[in-house]
Amino acid sequence: MERYQLAVKVRETRGKEAAKKMRQQMKIPGIFYGANSEPVMVTFKEGELRRILKNTASKNIIMGLQIESSEGTDSKVVILKELQLNPLKNSYLHADFCEISMDKELTLNVPVILINTPAGAALGGILQAVRRELEIRCLPDKVIEKLEVDVSGLGIGDT
Repeated sequence: MERYQLAVKVRETRGKEAAKKMRQQMKIPGIFYGANSEPVMVTFKEGELRRILKNTASKNIIMGLQIESSEGTDSKVVILKELQLNPLKNSYLHADFCEISMDKELTLNVPVILINTPAGAALGGILQAVRRELEIRCLPDKVIEKLEVDVSGLGIGDT
């Protein structure tokens, strides 16, 4: 899986008004946190995140985060844990970045995509997909975007 890079800056301001001003400047407020790190409020350019999201179909996005502060720049490996969206304006409101370790397993949900038409459908059967997602556990460099399952061999009554 390709690793994306996102540059963020530490922010000192907090609250609704500060967040509103950031969004007017096309910057998004966010938070960086981890098991061994203190939470840090950050801000970043909306366009950079849009570029990353445009290039991936996965909802489990692992990226390098360059955190710029008054003390210098620090690099961390993170997963985009949550992204809040304003559905009316199609703009981002807030992002949560969680620090991960490349040698420690993650537990993630991956979408299950059914491909092809089951043989039983030609005989009047109906395919019922019970699960649309599957929980997997793997190292961060082994994360997959989706799990494709070929259902062409399924007949009536098969599972």
